[in-house]
Amino acid sequence: MKAASHSAYGNKSSQYFRRLGLPFKIYDLRHAHAGRMALKGIDPAIAARSQGHSLKVHSDIYLHYLGADQLRSAFLEKLR
Repeated sequence: MKAASHSAYGNKSSQYFRRLGLPFKIYDLRHAHAGRMALKGIDPAIAARSQGHSLKVHSDIYLHYLGADQLRSAFLEKLR
């Protein structure tokens, strides 16, 4: 039996979230998780690997979702 692809799992999960009528998409959770790892100071290479994508994807796509307030808070936290 052939293993399902990551995109097949993502599609099936997305359909399930829609059927439940949730006010967010499953990939919103993935983006939020990537952002939280960045804010907690987890090495970007480790964060990218944990989500199964390249460091470039992590930087170009997922970190794009961090807002100015989140970035400011992370910066100020590092200064303490």
